[in-house]
Amino acid sequence: MWLNVGTVGLHLYSIHHRVHGLEAVERVTPRLPGLARACVDSTDLPVRGALVLSTCNRLELLLDVLDEDDATSLQTISDFVDTHLGADHGEEGLRPAAYHHADAVRHVFDVAAGLDSMVVGEREISGQLRRALTVASQEKTASALIHRVVQSALHTSRKVAHLTGLASAGRSVVGVGLDVVADLVPPLRTAHVVLIGTGSYAGASVAGLHERGCMNIAVHSTSAARARVFADGHDLRAVPVDGLHQALVECDLAVSCRGLGSPVLRAADIAEVVARRRAAGNDRDLVILDLALMRDAETEIREVDGARLINLHDVQRAVPDVGFDQVARAIDLVREGVADLARELEQRRLDPAIVALREMVRSAVEEEVERLPAGETLPRDLAEHALYRLAARLAHVPTTRAHQAAVAGQSQEYVDALRHLLGITVEVDPPLSPQVRDIA
Repeated sequence: MWLNVGTVGLHLYSIHHRVHGLEAVERVTPRLPGLARACVDSTDLPVRGALVLSTCNRLELLLDVLDEDDATSLQTISDFVDTHLGADHGEEGLRPAAYHHADAVRHVFDVAAGLDSMVVGEREISGQLRRALTVASQEKTASALIHRVVQSALHTSRKVAHLTGLASAGRSVVGVGLDVVADLVPPLRTAHVVLIGTGSYAGASVAGLHERGCMNIAVHSTSAARARVFADGHDLRAVPVDGLHQALVECDLAVSCRGLGSPVLRAADIAEVVARRRAAGNDRDLVILDLALMRDAETEIREVDGARLINLHDVQRAVPDVGFDQVARAIDLVREGVADLARELEQRRLDPAIVALREMVRSAVEEEVERLPAGETLPRDLAEHALYRLAARLAHVPTTRAHQAAVAGQSQEYVDALRHLLGITVEVDPPLSPQVRDIA
């Protein structure tokens, strides 16, 4: 179904792991700040609204675009975005998947439902999309159409979670990551975990650890205040700003989800931590689960004897299969949600006409009320006269249009319009033959 609202359409610029790999997303993520605002403010783009969705494995830019020539608009937008991101069309991994109109809407619904994720049915994505809408609203880049599409997609994602087994299966990037490290550390019920970072994925990590019975969790941040607030809010312990290395010496598992663009765990420091662990009599490997797209842990840590690094690439390879029936049911729910939104958007196209009709009636009533004697109780005959006069005013234009339609040979079209608008069904005589009409 082609989705347009008046002259408005949707385009979606997408770079994500399935087509382009985690490295491509990682390279462009640092350049995302200001992208939505730049698109909306640009006088060269036919853009009314913009929303950026950035997760551990995808970048998507949802645009509310004036319905100009699709090929021209899409090329102009793509060139603008590439320039902003510093991307090269020829660079491997930076050829975005582009969607427009109905395809863009369906894709947003698929994303919200977890059907287009590294882990099918993942739970985090709907929260990330909701936060992206909040940010776009705060930055005043989200148009009414973007609001409506995203809110509908989130509503459908809740139905998918409730009516299928995708969400109840506990699939998430965090969950799969914890499953990967489960055999490398002591049972999580007894394990000592250090969490690095206090963002949205940190919250998801705490939830995943708690689901597996892990309660011995300490959190570290380069900001003592953020660490303290996060720890208090999740019933954890805060690691002092200068206490990360000591915490790594003592822990069984480090989960990092800071993702600020520079490694917080460096190979040289981890080698020192491992030496201190062994000196303290702890011969178990230090296991690091790096869930940050912009890697928190240097890949060279893999070369450190006594350390095990698990990153998003390892998580991606360990993604479990999903039952066909559950996915098929989710796809059906997404289709229903898109169809419902399409009907709603089509209905909203006539909102200006409905407003104008009500304004015309209200104005006519007010003018007739002004003609009535002020402060008096009207006798029945005067009230009847005022109402009939109002009715005549409201019927004047439709009556004139009826006569004009008859003369133009459009009587049946007028009758059909009358039935659709007012529910009035009438029969009219067949049109005059051309010969008789010529005589008339």
